[in-house]
Amino acid sequence: MPTETDSNKPLPKRAGNDMKAIIIALVVMFCALGSDLFVKNLAFHNVAGYVVNPNDIPHHDAVNLIPSILSLKLVANRGAVFGIGQGQRWMFIILGIIAIVVIVTTFLKSAAHRRWMHIALAMILAGALGNLYDRVMIGAVRDMLWLFPGVKLPFGWHWPRGNDELYPWVFNIADMALLFGLGIILIVLWRDDSKSAKKKALDVEG
Repeated sequence: MPTETDSNKPLPKRAGNDMKAIIIALVVMFCALGSDLFVKNLAFHNVAGYVVNPNDIPHHDAVNLIPSILSLKLVANRGAVFGIGQGQRWMFIILGIIAIVVIVTTFLKSAAHRRWMHIALAMILAGALGNLYDRVMIGAVRDMLWLFPGVKLPFGWHWPRGNDELYPWVFNIADMALLFGLGIILIVLWRDDSKSAKKKALDVEG
C-alpha cells in the first residue's frame, strides 16, 4: 500500500514534457531521414547513368565504392527485410503507420533523462518513415547499398534459394537506422538489467 511519502514523491519527468529530449530526438530523426532520402535520390539519378524509375529498373553495372566491401546497385524492394512478403504493399504501409504511432508514444512516455533510448527511438522512427515514404509515394522501397559484392560464401555454401554470395541483400540507410536503433535499445536494456542485478545483490549483502 502506498505511503504518504510515496504519494508526495514527484513523478519522473517524461520526454514528452522535456524540450531538450524532443529537440535531440528531432535532430537525430531528421538527420537520419534526410540522409536516407538524399542517398536514395542520388543513387537513382546517377548509378545507371540517368534517372531511373524505381518501378522499371534496367540492367546496369554496380558502382564500386570500396572494392569487395561496398557497391551501389539499384533495387526496388516490394517486400520487407530480406525481400520477405513481396507484393504486400498496403499491409506494410499499415504496419508502418502502426509502428510509427507506437514509437512516438513510447518516446513521449519515456523518462526525460534516457537520452540513448531517445536516440534509438528517433533512428527507428527515421527508418520507418524513410521506407514508408517510398511505399506510399513510389510503390516500392528504394535500395542501393550492397555489401561484399562478388565475395562468395566459403566451402561451396549457398543460401536456401541457391545464391552463393556472402551477402546477397541490397539495403538502404533507413534499414541501417532501424538496425542501429534496435541495437542501441538492446544495449540499453542489457545495461538496465545489469544495474538492476547489481543493486539486488548489494541489497542482499547489506
